[in-house]
Amino acid sequence: MSVWQWGPFNFSIFSITFYAAVLLGLVMVLVQGKRKHFPEQRLIDFLLIALVGGIFGSRLAYVLLFNLVYYLEHPAHFFRLQDRGMSFWGGVFFSIVILIIWGLRKELILERYLDLAAPALAVSLALGYTGAALTGRVMKTVYPWGIPGGEQYYHPDGLYMIILLMALFLILRRRRGKASYEGELFIWFITGYGIINLAVECFRDHDPVFSIFSAGQIASLAAIALSIFYILAWPKIYTSSSYLRRVSFGKKKQHPLWGQIFLYLLLTAPLAFLYYFINLSLNI
Repeated sequence: MSVWQWGPFNFSIFSITFYAAVLLGLVMVLVQGKRKHFPEQRLIDFLLIALVGGIFGSRLAYVLLFNLVYYLEHPAHFFRLQDRGMSFWGGVFFSIVILIIWGLRKELILERYLDLAAPALAVSLALGYTGAALTGRVMKTVYPWGIPGGEQYYHPDGLYMIILLMALFLILRRRRGKASYEGELFIWFITGYGIINLAVECFRDHDPVFSIFSAGQIASLAAIALSIFYILAWPKIYTSSSYLRRVSFGKKKQHPLWGQIFLYLLLTAPLAFLYYFINLSLNI
């Protein structure tokens, strides 16, 4: 549904929330990077490469896997992001390949930049899901949080993703100062997102492509398997993923559990409200 048009540009709810999520992620990484004294130009280069590679890769993976014939007939539509059609895992794979090449050329420890981006990725994805199309299955038992459609109620799969991604964001945020090796936070993010997507796909109306698994679940399983390999072996055989040396200056003050719960509710409630507003009031 188009909600705003500016000259030749036609903005849908999905495109607006998508651009807002991208902007939020970029700002979060820039702010955190400056706090940790990352070289500003390197940080900007990292963000630009990750952004362009992620968007291009996610779109390319969707086109190749789901709608190749249509885009061969209409190649200009490849760049119409407002039409939806993105593959998260395709974007992650493509951007990491490009970033590895960039990191090797610049002789950088890429994992430090990926760790910096991990929490921002989780919260920006949560924001992006506020405008995602409803793809939930029909509820066999009607629950109060269901999305009505005709005489049926559907699982709000986007809401499930928002709730779980915000929990992942707080876990990564809390773990940020306790990482044992370079790349740990990003691997936690990949593993967490894989588990979340694996679970939420059970409530989506997607056809299986292999046995009972959808394409998203197969990609998530592969990502989880690679993450487990990384956790168990990669830091020991890849020198840039070195273990971090930490000096203890006494026991750090832990934030109380109630404070973490309050922060979670404070951050998640507006996104949940926005998701319901879009899906109910605008009937998307």
